[in-house]
Amino acid sequence: MNPSQNEDSFVLIGIDPGTENIGVSIFYINALDLEITAIKAFTLVGSKLGMRESDVRVHGARFARLRNLENALYQIFVDYQPLCVGSESPFYNRLRPSAFEPLVESMCAIQNALARADGWKPLRRIDPPSVKKAFKASGRADKDEMKSCFLNSPLKSLLIDSKEPEDLDEHSIDAIAVARAVYQDIKEEILYDSFCKKDYDEISF
Repeated sequence: MNPSQNEDSFVLIGIDPGTENIGVSIFYINALDLEITAIKAFTLVGSKLGMRESDVRVHGARFARLRNLENALYQIFVDYQPLCVGSESPFYNRLRPSAFEPLVESMCAIQNALARADGWKPLRRIDPPSVKKAFKASGRADKDEMKSCFLNSPLKSLLIDSKEPEDLDEHSIDAIAVARAVYQDIKEEILYDSFCKKDYDEISF
């Protein structure tokens, strides 16, 4: 059975932003014990989603790719109905200042897609250090270290409907790390709320 058909589970989605490649990871969570039961991961490639010639001619290739990626993400959000969506937040690298603007544009496309699918659901932004921490990687971890951390984690065995773990690209792996960070936050929030409710219920007036 597809985990999405299980009424006792919910879905979290993690996204690695970009203007050409966007990594997407879908976590299925057991609502009873909050354990991860399955993971899907894949990469959307904007230029391979059928860019409209008019978009390219009038607004440029980057705009056309981002429009494709936004529409693809919108459909994913509609299909999977996630409880929560998180994306790695843009970071400013003083050595590569020109890279910041495209990342901001990518984040806008992701947020627009989510707002179109569910106007009441905010986009969680996960800073890069927290994304790396989710894999217990160093703060300066590169793509090779992130992949090594993933391949040595229990998450590797939970992959479904995707390539072999060793064949996942850096965008998919980063998306898994983002989803893991979102999962950890959500789990802590749920457990905290449950703890507070238990304390409140035990108070005698």
